[in-house]
Amino acid sequence: MKENQIEIRLEDERGLISAKKFIIALETMISLVEEVDKNFNGKKTLELKIANLQIGSAISTLEAVSISPKTNFSTSKIVSCVLNGIRDIESGTSDIPDHFSEAILKKLRKLASFTDKYVKIKLNSGMLSHRAVATIDNWTTSVYTETDSIEGTLEAISIRNKKKFHIFTDSEEQVQCFFSEDLFAKVKMALGERVCIHGETRKTLAGKPTSMHISDIEILHTSKDIDLNKFVGAWNLPMKGEEYIRMIRDEE
Repeated sequence: MKENQIEIRLEDERGLISAKKFIIALETMISLVEEVDKNFNGKKTLELKIANLQIGSAISTLEAVSISPKTNFSTSKIVSCVLNGIRDIESGTSDIPDHFSEAILKKLRKLASFTDKYVKIKLNSGMLSHRAVATIDNWTTSVYTETDSIEGTLEAISIRNKKKFHIFTDSEEQVQCFFSEDLFAKVKMALGERVCIHGETRKTLAGKPTSMHISDIEILHTSKDIDLNKFVGAWNLPMKGEEYIRMIRDEE
């Protein structure tokens, strides 16, 4: 097996494997590799091609092929990142693998849920089983509520049915937030801004927030809101703010 290849093998001890399940397995792996590639490189740099498809068995080998000679070096790294991430999920790791989004985790969970005492899924030398389902549920299923604060960028306000918006944290986690009519004006002003929200937060067993009923929201100031000349001037320094910051940086 080449370093830039993934072999997907579905087995059913009772006989033939479901064609639908095999197609879902292929679609899941293609989506996963493409997303990790995009998150790893900042853009699409590869495509997957079928290197082997065995007749009479649900076995396919996908090969990552660079779409540009400049990024050819990364194909094996992407495949390794995907396989190592799945291996860690299967082992019950407490941390979500790098470059794995919640959407991809849900697809991977669906694929892993196909397995039972008869159906087995093998990826190269590793396995995908119900252990992965338990790990992903630990990250994505809300199980308790506590009062908390979250910082991130406010996006996508919706007023259909319940008023809500999404906030994207620094770790690229998406949290759904519900708010009351009295906060509507503040939420509109904060659209696209970095904010800190407070309220009752639903969390997973791993402590990751999934949703919040907010009680307050505040827009956080960024560095561009600060006049460096006025800031430095408070200490009566004989130089411009930019020069002072540059001098500190050069001394480090």
